[in-house]
Amino acid sequence: MRVRTTTVLAPLTCLALAGVLTTACTSDDARVERAQDARREMARAAGALSATVLRPAAERAFARSGHPVQGVLTCANEPSAGTSPAGAGERSAGTDDRTEAAEEDDGAVEVHCTGTTLAGDPLVFEGRLRPEVLAEREAGDDGLRGAFSGTVGGTEVFAMDCFQCAPALAGEDAEGGGARPHGSGETAGEAVDG
Repeated sequence: MRVRTTTVLAPLTCLALAGVLTTACTSDDARVERAQDARREMARAAGALSATVLRPAAERAFARSGHPVQGVLTCANEPSAGTSPAGAGERSAGTDDRTEAAEEDDGAVEVHCTGTTLAGDPLVFEGRLRPEVLAEREAGDDGLRGAFSGTVGGTEVFAMDCFQCAPALAGEDAEGGGARPHGSGETAGEAVDG
């Protein structure tokens, strides 16, 4: 009689163990899926925040370069197709050069803004930054490091690697802070309305 009990219990134990292992794997899969969903939601939030933060700075940069914006820029995290001013869906050559290496960086947030100048010319702002840039800023630091460019009628009028960054003091390493030679940087204390 004892042999039969062991013969019946061993397969039942294995079946129960297989059920536990299968359930554990399913829980891990669900956990991974929830984590991926949370990352996607975080990326969407970072993108929306980036567009909101960068829009006014881009408008001021266009105004400083002699091309004030009519109304406000329309910004999104993907280039608009067909409904924006001419060239809005295309990246400028300058932006391509600055972001070629960064495109391999998964998780980077892109911001694309379109609008019109007071003179009626189409304008495009393109920016790219990592979401960590927003999270890692120190208190009081309004600077946003990334790759930013603005074009009017297809001609680049400014290119920057930092918006609202304080200028580097003489003798300091100016790594990543400021404007390209043909653009003007934006400093935290500057308040020019467009």
